[in-house]
Amino acid sequence: MGYGRIAVVLLALFVSACGGSLTSDIKAESAADEKVNFSGMKSYAWFGGLGALVDDTNLWAQPNFDMAQEAKFVIDRELRKKGFSESSSDPDVFVAFLLVADVNQVKKIDDERGGNVENLQGVGKGALLIELIDAETTKTIWLGGATAKVSSKYTDDERKQRLDYAVSQLIGQLPK
Repeated sequence: MGYGRIAVVLLALFVSACGGSLTSDIKAESAADEKVNFSGMKSYAWFGGLGALVDDTNLWAQPNFDMAQEAKFVIDRELRKKGFSESSSDPDVFVAFLLVADVNQVKKIDDERGGNVENLQGVGKGALLIELIDAETTKTIWLGGATAKVSSKYTDDERKQRLDYAVSQLIGQLPK
């Protein structure tokens, strides 16, 4: 391949990475309790059933698309990739998620269960929070948050792609 073609390919990649992609507005960050050894954790159970969707904007809750069920599906898949398996008896961690209109809902999690994950900063509207909770102490040991623009303009397929990307980015940051 000549230098001209390489330059064209690199330019195309650069342009697609600069805001043109479906996921370019999604930002993911996480915080873990540094005292916890995640390598020994192998099993999880859902904390209090399915996660929650708090949509004061009415932009996420679209007809014919169950965002909470889709989030659970993708989180399950990504946790399996990290070596976890779902267990109904004696799990190492509980998993919870929350889809919120305001990422500052993380304050509520800290108030309820505490933990050493205060490094996660609230950064705006449209957030997916995924929380790992120690099954013995019920303290938060890892919290990931992805923020993005929330809009009703996305198709169901685009919502799935965006959710998949956000969950993959977050679980990818899980120490293991």
